Amino acid sequence: MPKTLVEFRAQNLRLLERLCPDDPRYIAAWLKQFDEQNGITPKAGPKSGKRRAAASPRSKTASPARTRSAPSSSVSPR
Repeated sequence: MPKTLVEFRAQNLRLLERLCPDDPRYIAAWLKQFDEQNGITPKAGPKSGKRRAAASPRSKTASPARTRSAPSSSVSPR
């Protein structure tokens, strides 16, 4: 028999993973509800996924090509 909430949670997680291997959303929802009901807060660790590379320093001014207005000949008069 588990002695702590953490042991109980881990035991239930293993059981849920065996019983519901095709439904990870159900497992995540169960864990979230269990944690909320028992006052367990997730640790703020590094997030998984792609990390953004640091942006190279650039000047904040727009390039001359972007600041030019459209040529007046391209506008058709009515």
